[in-house]
Amino acid sequence: MLVAAGAVALAAALAFAVGGGSIGIGEASFASLLLAVGAALIGAGVGTLVVGGRAWFDAPVTRVGGGMLAIGLLCLAAFSLASRAYPGDPLESLALIWLGGIGALGLLLGIAVTGLSLAWRVWRYRSAG
Repeated sequence: MLVAAGAVALAAALAFAVGGGSIGIGEASFASLLLAVGAALIGAGVGTLVVGGRAWFDAPVTRVGGGMLAIGLLCLAAFSLASRAYPGDPLESLALIWLGGIGALGLLLGIAVTGLSLAWRVWRYRSAG
């Protein structure tokens, strides 16, 4: 449910962007708020699947990749929301820079590790049959 709700929030943010609105991490627009909320919901959903899921997260490498993905999405959402509340330039705050960097790195590594692990499982399943 969390991942589905996050996807709905991301779709609404995309609709605002297609309609000519501004969207981005840390911006003060409504679409950017939807983007941050969508990332947080998807991150929480993936984190829940990593901890309690059984279906496609059975492989340890897939769980590690999903955990990195969840941490990355949650850090990016926290960076976006904190940047909106920060009174000055968020790039002057070392804590926010670290939060955004960890989020971006976690997102990229999580996508790569999870994607490669799932692709390996599919390839191994199809080659065995």
